[in-house]
Amino acid sequence: MRRFLRYLSIDLTHACNLNCDFCGKRVSERDGKHMTEEQLGLLLKFVAPPHQTIRICGGEPLIHPHFNPMMRMLLNHFNQINIATNGIALDTVDRDIYDRLNFLVSVYPGVNDHILNASHSNVYPVKVHEYYDPHYNPGLDDEAAKRVYAGCVLSMSKVIGDKVYACCHAETSEHFYDIGEMGVKIGPNWIEELQQIDRWEACKHCFIAHRSYGWRDEST
Repeated sequence: MRRFLRYLSIDLTHACNLNCDFCGKRVSERDGKHMTEEQLGLLLKFVAPPHQTIRICGGEPLIHPHFNPMMRMLLNHFNQINIATNGIALDTVDRDIYDRLNFLVSVYPGVNDHILNASHSNVYPVKVHEYYDPHYNPGLDDEAAKRVYAGCVLSMSKVIGDKVYACCHAETSEHFYDIGEMGVKIGPNWIEELQQIDRWEACKHCFIAHRSYGWRDEST
C-alpha cells in the first residue's frame, strides 16, 4: 500500500491567532491564505476516498471564516475528524457538529490553560512546544534522507490549497528551501503523479522527523 495513504491531513488555513516561535508552519512568515470551499470540493472528489482517518490543521483552523460549513462537508465523508488547534476559538464551533470532532489542543502555558483545565470529553492536550524547533535543519545527504523517508511515521496525504503532498513537512521544505516542487495539483491522477516526485528531498530539511521522533542517522 502507498504509505502516504495512511491518513489525510488538511491545512485549512495559514492564518493564526497566535505567533509562537516554535510553530512548525512558521505562520508569521506566511500569507495567511484560507482553503476555499471549491478546493475542499475537489479534495473530496479526488483525494478523500482512499482515506479513513482525517486531521485538520493550519495555521489555526478554527478561525477559518467557513470552518463550520466546511466541517459539515467533511462529515458527510468521515464519521469523525481530528482538529489540531490552540483551542482559543472553540466556542465558535457549532453545537450540532461539536461532538463529532476531536480537538487536539496544543499546550501553550499561560495562554490556553483554562481550556485544558475544563471538562471536555473530546479535547486532548498535545505538548508540541516541548519538541518543535522549526529552524533546525539537519541538512542530510541523499542516502540519509531516503532512510528517514523509509522509516518515517509521518507519511500521509497532506493537502494545502489545491495541492497534495506526501507528508506534513514537504510543503514547508518546498516553501523555505530550494528543493523544487514537492506536491502535485489535486486531480484524478494525483497518486501516480506524487509517486514520480523524489519525496525524500523534503526529509533533508525536516526538523519534525529528527527532533520530534528522535530519529538518528547512525552512519553520519
